Amino acid sequence: MYDRDATDASKGALVELCRALRQYRSDMVLAGGWAPYFLVQGFFDHCGSVDIDFVLRPTIVERYERIKQVLERLGYKPTGSVFRFERTIVSPKTSVKYRVEVDFLTEPEGVEKLPEDWLASVQSDLKACVIAGCSIVFKHNYEVALRAVMPEDGEASARFNCANIVGSLTMKGLALYRMKDKDSYDIYAVAGFYGGGPKQAS
Repeated sequence: MYDRDATDASKGALVELCRALRQYRSDMVLAGGWAPYFLVQGFFDHCGSVDIDFVLRPTIVERYERIKQVLERLGYKPTGSVFRFERTIVSPKTSVKYRVEVDFLTEPEGVEKLPEDWLASVQSDLKACVIAGCSIVFKHNYEVALRAVMPEDGEASARFNCANIVGSLTMKGLALYRMKDKDSYDIYAVAGFYGGGPKQAS
């Protein structure tokens, strides 16, 4: 589904992001397509992801301007939505360029804390970044340690909170309206192979 070189490049970007945003570690949880990858490691050869999704605790959105500045300092550019950034990452192995998108998701009450001049941006992509119920990942997560080659900066490691099986499947359920094949693939992988099989997943 994804080229391994592309996902390795994204993995490096993930480590770099988590190191740069470590002061917010307790207020953000990795979700999206990367969460299933970590959940089934050792049991299923999951393709991983290229894009990176973090759920932000609604209370931290007040400090979102600082998070935005950190991403821009790393070379990410804002898109049409204030909660979405993108950057071209060069593979350390092949020098191929890949576009990596970073999305920040939050509850509806988190949006109320945004400056008024940002609200129009959020409205244009409301379903993508404002998801009622996404805070479940703050109750259902676990710590992941990851080592990877960061973009243009050598190998490093980072620790971050990742949605566990309950958090990940709930988030995938909330995203099913998108009708994306990758969501179905992720649900199949987690439900079928977490812990070694369906019984463990249940």
